[in-house]
Amino acid sequence: CIRDSFTVTQGKLECLSLSSPDFERTISNKIVLASAATKTTHQTVACWVRAESIANYRHFLGEADNKGIGFYDDGAIAVTGLGTRMKTTFNPTAGQWFHFAMTYDGSNTKVYINGEFDVSQAEDNRITLNYIGTDDDDGDTDDESWDGRIRDVRTYDFALSSDQISSLYSGSYNVTPKYWYKLDDSIQGTATTTAVDSGTGTTANGSLDSFVTTTGNAGGGGGSGCLLYTSPSPRDGLLSR
Repeated sequence: CIRDSFTVTQGKLECLSLSSPDFERTISNKIVLASAATKTTHQTVACWVRAESIANYRHFLGEADNKGIGFYDDGAIAVTGLGTRMKTTFNPTAGQWFHFAMTYDGSNTKVYINGEFDVSQAEDNRITLNYIGTDDDDGDTDDESWDGRIRDVRTYDFALSSDQISSLYSGSYNVTPKYWYKLDDSIQGTATTTAVDSGTGTTANGSLDSFVTTTGNAGGGGGSGCLLYTSPSPRDGLLSR
């Protein structure tokens, strides 16, 4: 549970809500989602992500059958879905938040980083969201769990346009997703074991699995695998645009 550093670019600071779960690879904590209905005919998947370390085979979103989004065999973000694996030109920096979005319009899969187009592929690379914080739950020894923080996971049943993705990144896109896991449910001192779905579809809450603590934590260093609590300070959860 670690406070975030931040930088200022383009003269603007973006701010997230005040809590997010900390995923720790060594304990493979994750959020198990209740519904597999996220693989709609057309799809948008988006979230805020922060890697605490950069290494191969670490996924922040995933299916139950070794499909997912995260690091594969280098420092780029790889999407391993229905089609051929695709990778971003973007390489995250450890300790810095970034915004990820992927769309499928029936013909092309597109990936956007921090509100800007990054890469496209003329294939269907949709995924079903079974997990947040890993891509698998089959007990493999080559664990592919995420090491870092994730929040504001959204899925829409249509492909957002580039302008809509830009608005989503800046916080001005106000259409409620079909499934929406804000991951800001932490209340210090109160056990929180459910990742609430705030979307418009049939409610599909997630369950926190293998977290060291779910009662919120205001500090204590990284690697604790807890549901974070952060106080309302300009040093907490700030993002660079």
